[in-house]
Amino acid sequence: MNPNKSKPPPKPTIARMGKPSITIPTHLLMFGVMMTPVAAYYYYYAKNKKSDEEMREILTKSPSYTKQITERKAQRKDMVKFLDKIRSTDENSAEVERNLSEVLRAGKSEQKRKHAVDRGFYGSKEGAEMQLKAMADKQNEERERRERKKEEKRLKAAAKNEKKQKKKKKKKKQAA
Repeated sequence: MNPNKSKPPPKPTIARMGKPSITIPTHLLMFGVMMTPVAAYYYYYAKNKKSDEEMREILTKSPSYTKQITERKAQRKDMVKFLDKIRSTDENSAEVERNLSEVLRAGKSEQKRKHAVDRGFYGSKEGAEMQLKAMADKQNEERERRERKKEEKRLKAAAKNEKKQKKKKKKKKQAA
C-alpha cells in the first residue's frame, strides 16, 4: 500500500448523517399540502378580483340579470299588497282566505283526491260492509304476499342446497 494515497471518504449513510436539524410532524406536513390549493386560489382571487363598480356594470349589462331584478321588484310589490290585505282582515276576508289556502297548498287552487268518494256510503250499513270487505281483502293480499315471500325463500334455499350437493358429488368423483 502506498502511504501517499488516501482512502476515499466513506459514503454518507443515515447512521453517519445524524439527526436532521429540522423535523416537521407528519400531520403538519399533510395540513400544509392540503392547504396549498386553497392558498393558491386565494392568491389568484385576490390578485384578479374585480371591484364593486366593475361587477355592477357587468351585471347591469346582462339582460337576464336586469329581467330578474324587475321580476323580483314586481313580486315584492305583490307580496306587500298581499300582506297588507292580511293585516286588514275586515275587508275581502274571503279572497284573502282563498289566497292563503292556495299558498299553503303549494299554488294549487284546490286539493284533489286520488280516488272518487261516494258520500252516500258514509254512515250506512252498505258503507260499513264495504269497509269491512276492503279491510279483509287487504289482509288477504298481505297474507298472500307473505306466503309468496316464504315460498321464494324456500325455493332459493332448495336451489342452494342442490348446488352444494352437486359440488360434494363432484369432489367425491375427483377424489376417487
